[in-house]
Parts: sequence; C-alpha cells; structure tokens
Amino acid sequence: MWEAKLVTLSAALAASGLPADGARLARSLRTPAEQARALAAVSVALAGAGNLTLAQPLAHEAAGLTRENRNKGDSASRRIAPDWTVGHSKRAAAYALAHAGEGERALELAAELGKPDGSGRRRATVLVAAGLRGPDPVTAAKLVEAERERLMTRAPDQSDVRGRIAALGNLIAAIGDADHACEAGLRQAIDEAWSLQLTAKGQGVDWQDFLVVVVLEGTNQQQDALRALEARERNSRSAPPWELPTAGIALGYAVLGDHDAARRVSARHNVPSDRAEAYAAVAGYLAGAPENAHLASWNEDTAFTEMLRTLAVSQSPPVVAGAVEQARRFVAEALADGGWHHALPALARLAPEALLQVRNIVFSHLHLEAGGTEREIHSR
Repeated sequence: MWEAKLVTLSAALAASGLPADGARLARSLRTPAEQARALAAVSVALAGAGNLTLAQPLAHEAAGLTRENRNKGDSASRRIAPDWTVGHSKRAAAYALAHAGEGERALELAAELGKPDGSGRRRATVLVAAGLRGPDPVTAAKLVEAERERLMTRAPDQSDVRGRIAALGNLIAAIGDADHACEAGLRQAIDEAWSLQLTAKGQGVDWQDFLVVVVLEGTNQQQDALRALEARERNSRSAPPWELPTAGIALGYAVLGDHDAARRVSARHNVPSDRAEAYAAVAGYLAGAPENAHLASWNEDTAFTEMLRTLAVSQSPPVVAGAVEQARRFVAEALADGGWHHALPALARLAPEALLQVRNIVFSHLHLEAGGTEREIHSR
C-alpha cells in the first residue's frame, strides 16, 4: 500500500513540473516491479505534457525493469514481487510506451501477458490503445474495434450481458475523441446491450453498467438521469457501501451537477481510505485531472472508478460555475480523511505548490535529496 502511494506521488511530481524528483522517487522503491510502475507513471505524465524526449527513455527503462523481474528467478526480489505484481508492472510499462509513441514495443510487451483471448493480455491491449490514441489513432481504433468484436461475440446467445456496457465504456474511454466512427459503433453496441439488460429475465441492470449509461447520457438527459440515479441509490441504501461502487455513484451525481449528493454518498463509506478515494475521484473529475490511478493500483473497484472518471471528463466535462472551487473542497475532504495519495492527481492540477510539502516529508523519510523548487512548478 505504501508503494502504491509513492507511485502516485511520482506521477504527481512529474505532472507538476518536477520530473527529476518523480523519477528519483521511482528508482528508490524496493522491487523492480514497483520501480517499473512508478517510472511508467512518470513517463505517462511527461508524455501528456508533450515531453517525449524525457518520456521515451523512462518508458523503456520501465519495460526493462519488468524483464529484470522475470530474470530474478527465486531471488528475494522475486518473492517480494509475485507474478500478478509483475504482470501489473508490464501493463503499466506497455501503457507508458504507447503514450510515448512506441506502439510496436508496447504491443510486444502486452503479448507477454498470455494468450490473445486471456483477460490479462486483453486489458493490457486496451491500455495500449488508450496510450496510442494521441500518437497513433489509427492503430488505437483498430485495437479497440478488435476488442469490441470479442465482447460482442463472447455470448452469442445473449444469455448474460451484465458487465458488457462497462467493458464497452472502457473502450470509449480508451479511444476518446480520436476516432468518431469507432466511438459511434461503441455507443450503438451499448444501446443494444442496455436494451437486452432491460428485457433480460431475472438479471436486472448491473450497477457499473448503469453508471456508464448515466455518464454517457447525463448531458443530454440530465433530469431523467438524475431521477434514475436517485431512485436506484435510494433502493440500495440498505446495502453496505463496500458492496456498492460508491465512488462511481458519487461521480455520477457530480456529472449530473449534484455536488451535495456526491459529497453525501462519499461520506457514507465507513473506511477512511475508501471515503477519501471517493472524494478524490469527484475532485479529479471537476478539476479535469489526467488519469493515472490504474498505474498505482490493481484494485478492480479503483480501475472502474478511474475508467468512469476518464469517461466523464471526455464525454460530460463539468460546465457548472464554480467547478474548480468545488474540486478544492473535495480535495480538502479527501486530505482530512488521510487519503493524501488519492488527492494527489487533483492536487497537482489545483495547487501544485502544495506537492512540495508532501515531497519534502516523503523524501526526508526516505533520505532522498529533493531537487525541484516552487519556481520550477510555476514555470511549467
């Protein structure tokens, strides 16, 4: 858990104009797998800022560290970093390579994660598509279309379509506005899956699927979507918050402009870290913070929340007056719950100078030398 926080801090430092500090922190982590994830996060932040000169070598360094894990055999490092952790670091490195424009190398690394139809390789390939939508939108669209075909042919009898909309939403988040024809095909597939869920006997509508539809349709049907979300949430209040996509529900309310409801839902979480994650997800949406959480966490709930936030930023960007001020309030609530690492992506966008204090504390604890200054942050 501590290492995941440091991965997030590495990326936030790079996004704030302190890439050297981010890379220094990344290289200080215990295992090659952790170092790879952190360096990948730094590389992605740099590529997002248009600095491919620095992003590319860091992405290759991250990819090389995943091979170092594989070659460690039965060493102590290998025991610290089990196969699933190494797999996660490979996905992160592949994503970074794609962002840096190294599509061929990214796909080669993704291919090391198993058979073409295996879940690990498919997840990595979608991440590669997301990374390539800027430097190579044609290849990104081809990868997304191939995954759409797999999803639509997985259950030819349409016996179980629960979860399909969330998976298709993930593809829309990946392709963004890079290919409008591809996006239109995905939306049509979502419409078909939604109709099937509404008519399927004994299944009901999956929560994650429902939230994806809320985000996609919220702009055009705001009041209808808000009433539907309120009714569904009201009917689910007897369920404990850990059984619900609580952060996703809070995001849904934020997309529909009801920040009070977003705050109320976030506050329902009885676990401080989960509560902070919900607050921070809303803050990240309102601030338009770049996605990067999936490089720091392998938790499925976090992955869905991050996908939904990415989808919301691209499909339903906040247009209400005072969105930045609302984002600051949600960041403050996340920090009050001890979730400083969850708040970092939004904090990097809203108050990058505040990261210097976090960096100084962490670097002092780890006996690292900090190099960046507030002047560098404001000159980025």
